[in-house]
Amino acid sequence: MSANLLSLDQRLTPLTGGEPSSPLSPAKDRPAPPQVRVGQDQKGRLTYGLIEGADPEPARAQLRALFGTNSDDFAQAQLDALFKTLSTGLGRPPTEAEMNSAIALVAGVEPQNEVEGALATQMAVVHAVSLRLAGRLMSTDPLHADFASAGNIAAKFFRAFGRQVEALVRLRRPTAQLIRVERLNINEGANAIVGTVTTRKGVAS
Repeated sequence: MSANLLSLDQRLTPLTGGEPSSPLSPAKDRPAPPQVRVGQDQKGRLTYGLIEGADPEPARAQLRALFGTNSDDFAQAQLDALFKTLSTGLGRPPTEAEMNSAIALVAGVEPQNEVEGALATQMAVVHAVSLRLAGRLMSTDPLHADFASAGNIAAKFFRAFGRQVEALVRLRRPTAQLIRVERLNINEGANAIVGTVTTRKGVAS
């Protein structure tokens, strides 16, 4: 006996014992994020970085962990990117509060590798820029010619942040396997189940 089955799906869900948990842990379960200090050296040049003690290695280790990497160069590059992109076009560097706010967002993502570290850096930048644009928009006369275009730009940044969150979720939640059965042969005297079959711990149900 033969049965032609068109679009019969068998979905194998991850063996998690229930719905997948959130890809982001609550703040109460995490240590306080590292702090960045913005200042000037003895020659008046702008400086920034994690607060260090006599031994700089603990601060470097914190920075590597913050961005999910074992590379000092990668971690420093992400910190530099935050500092440069959070600076205003008028040459004003970001304040310590602005930098530490961005650092807290990166720490909240808890990057596990360089891809997640880069994504967390982008998320922090997009979040800060979107709020800055929204603040300028609120101080602009709605009748001004640039109000609508400024609002559209701010909306794009807000949507971009949402897409970044979705990308992070996809990175951390494995997709379910999909097996499509186009034809099923049933021999004389055999039994078969036609429908959606979910397997957990190797047992079909």
